[in-house]
Amino acid sequence: MLRVNIWRPSVALLSALSLTTWSITGAEASAPALSPTPNSPQSTSSQAGQTGWLAQAGQCRRVIRPAEGLVIRASASTSARQVGGVAVSQTVTLTGRTAQDGSRNWVQISQPVAGWVSNGSNSVMNLGPCSNPPPPVSNLCRTVARPAEGLIIRATPSPSAAAVGNAAVNQAVRLTTDPPTVSVQGSRTWVQVQAPSAGWVSNGLRDEPSNLVYCNQPPTPDRTYTVRSGDTLSAIAQRFYGDPNQYRRIAEANGLRSPYNLSLGQVLKIP
Repeated sequence: MLRVNIWRPSVALLSALSLTTWSITGAEASAPALSPTPNSPQSTSSQAGQTGWLAQAGQCRRVIRPAEGLVIRASASTSARQVGGVAVSQTVTLTGRTAQDGSRNWVQISQPVAGWVSNGSNSVMNLGPCSNPPPPVSNLCRTVARPAEGLIIRATPSPSAAAVGNAAVNQAVRLTTDPPTVSVQGSRTWVQVQAPSAGWVSNGLRDEPSNLVYCNQPPTPDRTYTVRSGDTLSAIAQRFYGDPNQYRRIAEANGLRSPYNLSLGQVLKIP
């Protein structure tokens, strides 16, 4: 009786299986063991158009540059069809998919329009976290809140400097910078302005309410001063205005008459 051994394949068959096994092993050795995952170094590619997973789907991002905003394109290419746009400070929703084209990084979004936006390069990104507020808008406008007769604009930050203009109470002035450019002389703070005249105005004394407030903000209440031992109206005027001859302003605001006698502990309104 003829017996056939099914466990002894032909030499040709063994050779074919050996070649097939070698090919599969070689392919596995040249490929990554795992697919790229979020925050994995393998998710960054140097090959144009290859994609990775750099962010989780549904995450919010805010456009922080360029000033003109970003173009939303149908695919990750500057030559792809434009399907929308997104302005600076506007938010987008990520799908989690990214791509790289040369030195340009692309991010796929689902909102406000489905498509791809350029996220700049590895050193400068166009998208930032939504938790970060947009940069504040510079506000150079201030209103003179006190004193009642307004402020003198001087050439330099000094009460003895030449007067180059004035600003009435409730009048708006324009600063040179925001935050303001200031100069502290003794206990008095000066602020540089560019309008209505270029120069410096007194913003009051240290630990006292400011003479300037933001535009559209109501003026703060007048200052007060408690008389101490040895005080005179001239000395108080020197303290608040840098000029002892301004004592009459304090006297008139408090209904005082010559010889302007003061009492220890008396509270004076400083206009």
